[in-house]
Amino acid sequence: MQNRIIDEEESIHSLYVSLINKYLYFLFCVFLVFFLFLVFFLNNISTSLSFIFISLNFLLIGKIKKSGYSPKVLNTLVSIVVIALTFHISFFHVYNYRDVGDEYFYFSLLFVLPFLFDYKLTKNIVYVLLLVILLNFAVVESFDLNFIPRNKFLAGKDYKVLKIVNIIFSVTIIFFHIVFIAEKDRKIKYLIRSINSNNLRISDLIAANKELNKKVILIDDLMQNKVKEIIDLAEQKSPLFLEKFQLFFPDFIPALLRINPDLVSSELQMCALIKLEFRTKDIAVCTDSTVKSVESRKYRVKKKLNIPSNVNIDCFLNQL
Repeated sequence: MQNRIIDEEESIHSLYVSLINKYLYFLFCVFLVFFLFLVFFLNNISTSLSFIFISLNFLLIGKIKKSGYSPKVLNTLVSIVVIALTFHISFFHVYNYRDVGDEYFYFSLLFVLPFLFDYKLTKNIVYVLLLVILLNFAVVESFDLNFIPRNKFLAGKDYKVLKIVNIIFSVTIIFFHIVFIAEKDRKIKYLIRSINSNNLRISDLIAANKELNKKVILIDDLMQNKVKEIIDLAEQKSPLFLEKFQLFFPDFIPALLRINPDLVSSELQMCALIKLEFRTKDIAVCTDSTVKSVESRKYRVKKKLNIPSNVNIDCFLNQL
């Protein structure tokens, strides 16, 4: 049961990580395209460098999530990257005179959180990161922050173009966020249905196994009762002994006769008693014989059955 629970958790984690990696590579590509746009169309090297930094951070998160670190270390590293991105957006929002739509990337960053963290397990981390992002947004919108330098490389028309591009990119990213959220929910629901179906199947197998065990126990009890009945007939020297024995062990006597058809009734009876694990002394009592005569009969039967000298007749008959 413990192994099954671990397997289920690993399956969900594997699916979750796979989806996150696709999402992070998508963000990496988006910001890389934005970087190329700024370099080749606006010649804005300083701002473009900020976006290549963001894209590389998303790639870094993807590498971190695929690494073999413990969940606690992973969450700490990813949190540091998210906070660094938040301050990076805040810096360039102020650097560009709050006039090119950098603030829209705060919303994109907020949408990142559901993919990077499991809210049920890391609720406190999510709350802290939300607070950091919202506080950054409030501070850069409310205060001048004169200690941060301002962009002196963009012309007036460049600000308008950059703002339109920022808005388009932000809306595009938010749209893809929604697509990824829907895809994540669909895959997780499918996996949960699959796990529930497997659990139901396992429960059915466990129930069937319990029922089978009950039947095996019942059969064992019946066999023990039958064997006891046959042993009682042997001890009572009943003429029905050999007949009852053959009903319970239908293949034993025919197997002996296939080896040697010349075995007589008294020898077959002795073999049957050996099969029931009667000792030589007990066989002598049940057959009104002496111990010495039983040993002699055992020797003759051993010869008739071609049993090697190094093999005990009792072991041979018990395995037959």
